[in-house]
Amino acid sequence: MSLTERRRQFLETLKTLYEKNKRPIHYAEIAKELSVSPATAYDIMQILYKEGYIDAIYLENSVKNKKGRGKIFFKPKEYEESEKFMTNFQELKRYPFAIAIILSIMLTILKDIKFSKDLRSMIGLLIGLLQSNLELILVLLPILIIGYAGKKIYEIIPNNKIKTYFEEYINSINQLAIEEKKVLLNFILNILEI
Repeated sequence: MSLTERRRQFLETLKTLYEKNKRPIHYAEIAKELSVSPATAYDIMQILYKEGYIDAIYLENSVKNKKGRGKIFFKPKEYEESEKFMTNFQELKRYPFAIAIILSIMLTILKDIKFSKDLRSMIGLLIGLLQSNLELILVLLPILIIGYAGKKIYEIIPNNKIKTYFEEYINSINQLAIEEKKVLLNFILNILEI
């Protein structure tokens, strides 16, 4: 099934409530927000869950010695991230081809490996140590991310192309003005949410 306008409305409401409250949302809250019955909200949230747009979380009754069913809550899934990645892919058009290739590889890897706390720490350390050398950061950042992906990288690009892409990327970085390098680094850090 596709994401109809009505389902999109429910998904957007869930995202808004989730961002506002910073917690999973009960379907009754969505029903109240959209002025529909809780049964309608539940049905549509179940459809969104089955289609992979949201996650469902079952929470036990937290009152001590009280029996009863747990409640189901929902939260936005990776859908939000994939939207962000698609927007970022569109942004790549403004950079030279070689830079766009390496950045798109980085985005693809980050989407697949679920950007771990370890990788975030390594990137933070790299940026902290080399903050005065933009060019070196821009060269080492993709190497770090691609290296972190390990063998998974060969599923994305052929082995013989990696070296060529990196050589072109480094040449393109060298041709950028300092302001362009700052913009590029900010773009990457924005993607990484660092």
